[in-house]
Amino acid sequence: MSKAFKLLSGNKLSSVDVSDCEYPSELVQVEGVVSQSGQGGWRGNENYTVHSLSFDAWRVVGEPLRRNPLLLLRPVPIDAEYFGDFPAGTLHKFEVLLSVEQTRAVVSEVVQENIEDNELGEIARELQQPVIVRTERFGDLTLNRQLDWFEGHVDWDDDEVEISFQPEEGLDITNLLETAEVLFRDAAEWQKKIEAFAVAEKLELANDWQEDGNEMDACEFLRRMTLESISILPEGKFEFWHDDGDIFFGHSIQISGSLREGLTDSDIPG
Repeated sequence: MSKAFKLLSGNKLSSVDVSDCEYPSELVQVEGVVSQSGQGGWRGNENYTVHSLSFDAWRVVGEPLRRNPLLLLRPVPIDAEYFGDFPAGTLHKFEVLLSVEQTRAVVSEVVQENIEDNELGEIARELQQPVIVRTERFGDLTLNRQLDWFEGHVDWDDDEVEISFQPEEGLDITNLLETAEVLFRDAAEWQKKIEAFAVAEKLELANDWQEDGNEMDACEFLRRMTLESISILPEGKFEFWHDDGDIFFGHSIQISGSLREGLTDSDIPG
């Protein structure tokens, strides 16, 4: 267990959070269920690292339960191994500096690990259950709790690929499904546009990357570029992610756009 630093004043503790967020000076105790979403960490200053996790359900001790997420920022020693300290679904009590909006908190002390609480325990069990949206075209879509989006598999241009529906907030994907329906209704035409756009945007760069000096033509470029997944985003936006076939030494080829504007961007992330 990586112990949080007991900083001496509210001012020092609030400096752990570099966001534009207002904090009072009083510490409170909170207890909650560790979220299924991913945890993170980054260097705070020369004295500590910030461990980031969240509660999916929580309460200030003695007050009613809340179901809005609470982001927890926990200062730990720079060389600490902290990712296994609080597994998803476990219940803990922390002393924290709670933001005025009560959406963020900086941890001052771990008061008690693995507490017993019937109400929080029931929510923890609930959060372990799969959440599935059943659709006719896209099959069963399962909530990925770590990423807060729904995902499944679908046929595109006679190939099975992964598909994800990524809402901006909450779990309502109704509008995203509408975007996908329009996109898949004209899949053959979109595929032609994607291929032409990828060649126009990335073929010249691809040849610059070739170490043997041999230039590839558009057919070879498209043969090596293989669609792996489709991401459906808010406001009619989408992303097509391709394996690069080592054209860019393992970088993905991402083609993105929207129903309104068509294809607008290409990138080689990773």
